[in-house]
Amino acid sequence: MDSFLYYAVIYFLNSITIFTILLALGQIHGREILYIHQISGLWKMNIPLSLVLTLSIFSLAGIPPISGFFGKLIVLEAYISQGWFAISIIAILTSTISAANY
Repeated sequence: MDSFLYYAVIYFLNSITIFTILLALGQIHGREILYIHQISGLWKMNIPLSLVLTLSIFSLAGIPPISGFFGKLIVLEAYISQGWFAISIIAILTSTISAANY
């Protein structure tokens, strides 16, 4: 249960961070951010904001050594220690596929 709570908190914080940045950028530009091309050039406008957005997206995707990776690792270790190997394999496959989505 602790592993799930850790993962949920990490996922929640990263999601809130991403949505807050996109909402703030929408307020700055006076329009909603609906497409990825609308944030092109963010690196030139605001380097710290672009770094935080990039790290949050990578964390959601589970790229090591960012917090999202460790959240997924802890959950997978808990599944494997309980003997749920099929669920662990499915989780790894879906995580790999969803990384392309992020």
